[in-house]
Amino acid sequence: MARLGTAPPLQKAAGIPIAMIDELPRPVGCHLATSLEPSQ
Repeated sequence: MARLGTAPPLQKAAGIPIAMIDELPRPVGCHLATSLEPSQ
């Protein structure tokens, strides 16, 4: 699970298309892209 408790809308990141991540601010998009990778 991505730890994005401070930004509730971003908690849905795992369910959004990668294209939508490109529309977010770059630091946020990079963080989401990293979080979406399996890290368990």
